[in-house]
Formats: sequence, structure tokens, C-alpha cells
Amino acid sequence: MYKALYEGKDKSIYGKSLNEAVYELEKETIIELSGRGDSIIIGRCAGDVLREFTDSKVIKVFILAPLEYRVKRKLELNDNDRKKTSVIVEKMDANRKNIMNTLLKKL
Repeated sequence: MYKALYEGKDKSIYGKSLNEAVYELEKETIIELSGRGDSIIIGRCAGDVLREFTDSKVIKVFILAPLEYRVKRKLELNDNDRKKTSVIVEKMDANRKNIMNTLLKKL
């Protein structure tokens, strides 16, 4: 990542925020992989990138566990307070949504 951001030849990402630069690098990789043949790409707004920048046929699948299950799983991993963990999971959801919306606006 450091080499791509600071030593790479692609000057189009210079001066961008880390999130924007990572998105651009991921987008290039997604487009490149789709050109090689059938692919399965998990996350990274791949379906939207492929629809916008290629003629690839896209099947998008969104899998979401119920909030209670995600809280329970996070409690198992971190042994935190249930109320605190619920807040953490909800904040993670909100952050992911904001990042996704920000990236999709750039398409």
C-alpha cells in the first residue's frame, strides 16, 4: 500500500485521502480481475464498480446477520458489556454505510 501511494507511478492518487486512494486502487484491481474472466469479489462496492466501468454481468448478494446475532458474536470475541457492544456494532454499521455512500457518489 505504501509503495502504491507514495512510490507508485500512478500519479492520479497523489494528494487524495487514504480512503479515496484505497478505493481507486481497489477499483483498478476489480476492473482488471473482471477482464480476466469470471470472478467472485466480496465487498469493495465491486458490483457498482463493475456495472459502471465494464460490460460485465453482475450478480450482487448482500448477506446481513440480525443485529442481535452480531452483538452476541462480538461479545464472544471481545467479552465486553452487552450495551456497550450494541453501540459498537451500530457505530460500525453506520461507518460502513457512510463509507459505502461516499464511495458510490464518486462513481
